[in-house]
Amino acid sequence: MSIKFDKYEINNDGKRLYIIVPKKVLSELYVCEIDSNRHIIFGDKTSLYDLAIIVNSLKNNPNYILYIPSKKKTTEYLSSCWRCDTAFDLVIVHHSVQLKIKTWKNIRQKLNQKDTLSLEENIISYPNFEKYSFVENKDILVAKSRFDTLFLVGSDLIFSVMAFQCEDISSSGEGIFRESRSHTHAHLDMCFNYKVHRSGKERLTIEYYDKTLWLGNR
Repeated sequence: MSIKFDKYEINNDGKRLYIIVPKKVLSELYVCEIDSNRHIIFGDKTSLYDLAIIVNSLKNNPNYILYIPSKKKTTEYLSSCWRCDTAFDLVIVHHSVQLKIKTWKNIRQKLNQKDTLSLEENIISYPNFEKYSFVENKDILVAKSRFDTLFLVGSDLIFSVMAFQCEDISSSGEGIFRESRSHTHAHLDMCFNYKVHRSGKERLTIEYYDKTLWLGNR
């Protein structure tokens, strides 16, 4: 099975960049900035599963910049309880691209002519989490927000971790909520620099949130 994207090829400061946008809209994905050092990616069963499949397709495709236009007004719950009135866009990119985040606004304005790209859906497998328990690990995730966009810069392993977490929460989130009225979540910040993660000063989590289910059980 293949995943369809709109593919844009642009020149940015003399460098050729390839931006891909999934054709499938993740309507119930909310990328929230709680404060400058804390971000939460909220999603229901379908949106988190779709995100898992899309992110996992980046494995072995390091030249692509994944752009998910998810900026929109949030729900009453996210606004009142999490102080998130507007969800951000999401950009996921491999370290090797060396994307200059400060140029993103200019890049986004150049997304005009497009082609269709198909990437094969990879099997989501259990990644090796153990290496993130050690100080010497260099394979880290970097998260930055700018231009109402959350940028996640990582590697194939980090994309595997994110895809696994999204799929796991997608499959278990509804059952856990119905049983305990709690939102299951996963800490993607485990992939941050070891000292940053241990300090707790920066947070990035993926959280199950189904607005219809939430309203029906209040």
